[in-house]
Order: sequence, then C-alpha cells, then structure tokens
Amino acid sequence: MAVAIVDSDGTIRFVNAAWLAFSSSNGYLGTDFVGVNYFDLCTSVEGAEKEQAELFGRGLRSVLERSEPTFEMVYPCHAPDNERWFKGIVSPSDDGTIIAHVDITAEYGPIANDVRQLERSKRAHDIQTMLTTVFGYTELGKCLPNAVNSLAQSREYFGNIDKAARRLREEVLIILDEDGGSGH
Repeated sequence: MAVAIVDSDGTIRFVNAAWLAFSSSNGYLGTDFVGVNYFDLCTSVEGAEKEQAELFGRGLRSVLERSEPTFEMVYPCHAPDNERWFKGIVSPSDDGTIIAHVDITAEYGPIANDVRQLERSKRAHDIQTMLTTVFGYTELGKCLPNAVNSLAQSREYFGNIDKAARRLREEVLIILDEDGGSGH
C-alpha cells in the first residue's frame, strides 16, 4: 500500500517506501515527493487519467476542509503491459491527512468489464432520454402554427432541442473516444 501524509494545504510531508517504489516503476523521475503539493500532482496529470486525478483532488480537498470525514474512490491506473485498478483513500489523522493507494486489481479486474458494460448501458439510457426530448419538442413545434404566441413557444422549443442535441453530441464524442474513434 502506497501511503503519503499531507498537511492542511495538501503539501506532502511523508511518503512510504511503497509509494517511492510504485512511482519509480511507473517512470516517475522526480523528487522523493516530500514538499510537493498533492494538488499540483493531481492537476499535472494528462491523458486518460486526468479526470480521475481531478476528482481525487476534489475528494482530498473535501477531507482537508472537513466537509467530508473521509474520501474513497476506485480508479484505473493501467500500465503499458497490464490493466490495474486502485482504491484511493483519504483519511484525517492527528499528524495530518493520510492518502493511501491500494492495488485492488485482483478483486476489481474480473468485474471491470461488467462495470464498463454498466456505464455504456447508462450512457445509452441517457442518449435515449435526450432523443425523446428532441422528438417531443419537435412534435410540439409542428403544432405551433395553430398555437397562440407561437414565436415565443418556438424559441423555447428550439432552445430545448438545442440543449438536448448538444448533450447528445458530447455523449457520442465520449463514446467515440472510448472506442478509439477520432471523435471528430
């Protein structure tokens, strides 16, 4: 288990040997981390893990600000030769706030495909809901020539259609990105 202790502003005060070994094995060539702000580490992440790092940073902040008693999240941290999953845990202590990253690949790996399938199913449901909105407002718009105040109503309907269509486009681009498509 890789462990770090941070102070109230997120500056790392301690890391254990497992933290250093994991970092080194993943190509990190920086310092020993002591004195580095954890939030800077979270915001420096690029690529596929960027969103998870930002989410973890927000969770850490919520514990540091004491708006949440603890924070946990499961996230992928894949190596070039294998898929890995970790659970990040943030807990306050008398000496600072403890951040632990636990490798849960053995437990989580076998169910990862089910989780991906569940996420795809949720996205499909969201897309279906947005399409229902588009079709519903389109049908209402077809009736506008017979309605009173049709210009104001049509602007509202087209505004709702526009919002739903933009969200649909975002979802499709996410799916294309995940499937290796260009997204454009």
